[in-house]
Amino acid sequence: PSPMLSALNASAAEHSGVPTATASRVLTLSPSVFARLGEPPLRALSAAFYARVFADALDPSFRSRFSSSTEKEAVDNFGDFLVARLGGDPAVYMRRRKGYRLIGRHAAFGVG
Repeated sequence: PSPMLSALNASAAEHSGVPTATASRVLTLSPSVFARLGEPPLRALSAAFYARVFADALDPSFRSRFSSSTEKEAVDNFGDFLVARLGGDPAVYMRRRKGYRLIGRHAAFGVG
């Protein structure tokens, strides 16, 4: 992984108390997270995350990373990503070429 992604993984592990290798297992569960939970909880997780991002007055630099999207767009995009990545239909995320937008939007951050 890139140095930025390594730093993000280390920070996530530190703050959550869950080692990266353990957290990565979620992608290989059988049945998948999507099969276990279904779509609504993943959409709710996306909405809860972005509600906090868009309300964050303490770290405007983090919020500014999402300035090209409305909150609804961000919620929908992340919800689609979660559905596809956690075992749902990958076409959900790729519709409207979002997969290619994801690469472009994250290129400056050295992610994946």
